[in-house]
Amino acid sequence: GGVPTTTTTTLPATNAGRPPFKNVHVLLTTADLCRAVAGSHCICCKSGKDRTSMAVTLEQTRALARDLGVLDEKHVCKLLRRHGVRRVNILANTHHDKYAFNAIQVKSLPRAYRPPAGTYSSHTPT
Repeated sequence: GGVPTTTTTTLPATNAGRPPFKNVHVLLTTADLCRAVAGSHCICCKSGKDRTSMAVTLEQTRALARDLGVLDEKHVCKLLRRHGVRRVNILANTHHDKYAFNAIQVKSLPRAYRPPAGTYSSHTPT
């Protein structure tokens, strides 16, 4: 036999026969679990700017929806990524106001972690 696997009904099944994908629900579910047991979790990438910004703004949006009843989560997330404090953080660290992603990187990110058009550039220092 092979390695035993476990499944949880709250997590989506893998897409057999499709290209590999990142199961974002695992990250979101574990964040929710940490919150439910009064724990905390950390979000960071190598430089603490670009992928971290995408994850932090997603978590902020989820908190606004959960705690304040914000309805249009996608719109709010785009607004935070376009005009929010994470852009100020990037400007302070790189002297550029764009996330350091190229078009190929953006396409490879899960949809929930993609920056809005016009907010990223491959010419931004990392």
